[in-house]
Amino acid sequence: MSNKIFILDGVIDQETVQKFIDFESSTPADDTIKIYLSSDGGRMGLTNIMIDIINANPSRFHVCAMEYIYSAAFLLFFSVKCERSLKPATVGAYHMSMTKMQVMDRGIPYFDNDRATVASYPYVKTEILKFLNNIGAGNYAPDIFKGKDVYFQYPELLTFMSYKNGKPQFERRASPGNVQSRKNNKLVLSAEITSTPATDTTV
Repeated sequence: MSNKIFILDGVIDQETVQKFIDFESSTPADDTIKIYLSSDGGRMGLTNIMIDIINANPSRFHVCAMEYIYSAAFLLFFSVKCERSLKPATVGAYHMSMTKMQVMDRGIPYFDNDRATVASYPYVKTEILKFLNNIGAGNYAPDIFKGKDVYFQYPELLTFMSYKNGKPQFERRASPGNVQSRKNNKLVLSAEITSTPATDTTV
C-alpha cells in the first residue's frame, strides 16, 4: 500500500473533476490518496461530485488545504469526512453563488429557468445556513446572504475544523515540535493542524 498525491491547484471545473475521477479510478484500491487543495473556487455542482466520491470511502483520502480555499474549495474542505490538514497561513473565503440573468423592469427574471433559480433561493439559503452552522460559522450568514465575500484567517479555519454538527468535537493540543505562545490567555499555534473523523484530534 502506498500514498498517491493529487494536486488541485486552480479552478474546480469539469476538466479538474474529470482528472480527479480518472486518478481515483486508476489508483489501486489499497492505496490512499492525499489531495493538496489550493483553489479560488469553481462550480458548486462539480464540487459536490468530488465530495460524494471522497465521502463514499473517507478512509482512503486525506485533504490538505494550503494557501487559499475560496468558495467551492471552502465547501469541499469543510464537507469531506476524511482526514484533513491545514497548512499555516491558509486563508478561506465563502459567499453565495453568483448567477447572471436578464431582468425585466419590474425586477422579474426574463427567462423561465432564471425564475426557477430565484424561486429556489430559500432552499439554497437553508442549505448554506446548515453548512455554516455545522462548522460553527453561522454568525457569518447575514453578511453572506447580503452577497458579501467573507474571508477567514488561519485561526478561524482552525476553529471551524474543530466543529462537527455545530459542536466542537475535540480539544486542541500541541504536538511535539509545534511552536506555541500565549497572548491574553489565548493559545497561538504555529503548526499544521490535522483533523480526523475521530474525536481525538491533534494540533
